Amino acid sequence: MKKFTFVLFGFFAVFVTGTFIMAQEDARARPPAAGRQTPVVQPVSGTVTFLTAGAELVTLPTARGAAQDQKDLGVGPVKQVKLGPIDQQLAKKGKKLFDSNCTSCHQLKQKKVGPPLGNVVNDRTPEFIMNMVLNATDMEQHDPTAKRLKSEYHVPMPQTGLKRSQARAVLEYLRTVAPKQGSK
Repeated sequence: MKKFTFVLFGFFAVFVTGTFIMAQEDARARPPAAGRQTPVVQPVSGTVTFLTAGAELVTLPTARGAAQDQKDLGVGPVKQVKLGPIDQQLAKKGKKLFDSNCTSCHQLKQKKVGPPLGNVVNDRTPEFIMNMVLNATDMEQHDPTAKRLKSEYHVPMPQTGLKRSQARAVLEYLRTVAPKQGSK
């Protein structure tokens, strides 16, 4: 039964991917009928672009799935972060660093100059977060998610000047403010 399910899923995935590619090629070939929007899917960038009847491209963000973003380690020196129970002392240092280095652009629950960070640990890998803190310029040039964020907020994230241990402290603080997965 598992083998059949796998084969069926594999067929479905190929079929869906083929449909998206055909829709994308079809949208480029001709404008849609009046009032109809044709989706052009861009799975890597996390957006869906619609070609309207007036041949105008409208791009909207997709719902961010943890499956896509949780695999993104980012670009930079951090390749693996081992997380254990929250270290309250480290989180306390992280809060001070966050307050002095991040709050001019970020809030926890609302957009400011940059995205809200209160739930970032549920949306991104620890490696991605630390690489963004340590290596923002390269991340925005080479990482698809960071490129999308830069495009969405229209402002590059400045280099923080923080050291790896300080970035780890900020990550620990962000772990303390994030809602637990599945709770609201």
